[in-house]
Amino acid sequence: MPRSKQCWIDWAEQLRIHMMTSKLPEIVKLTIDIHSETKTHDSLKRVQSQGFWNSCQRGDTDWDALKKAGFELDFVPNPDGKVEAVTFRLNETWLAIMQDTARRVEPA
Repeated sequence: MPRSKQCWIDWAEQLRIHMMTSKLPEIVKLTIDIHSETKTHDSLKRVQSQGFWNSCQRGDTDWDALKKAGFELDFVPNPDGKVEAVTFRLNETWLAIMQDTARRVEPA
């Protein structure tokens, strides 16, 4: 992620906006779609690697864009160690904001 961090920051922000406006606390994305949507310079093989997502999940330096955007990540590698899908879940802060916003717009 370091070489193309800005594309991940931009993509994460757009994903969070989509989830907030659609009232989706979590969403599953295929790694092949993530690779295409982010327009990252990282190879698809790299984006599908378990090590890549472990670093993102922990929020390691240079791989913290998704964590900073308010996501908790879950994934299960296939028997070959390839990550084919990632679950993005809004963290507690963003969930509270989404729930508070929903309460304010619901009719009494």
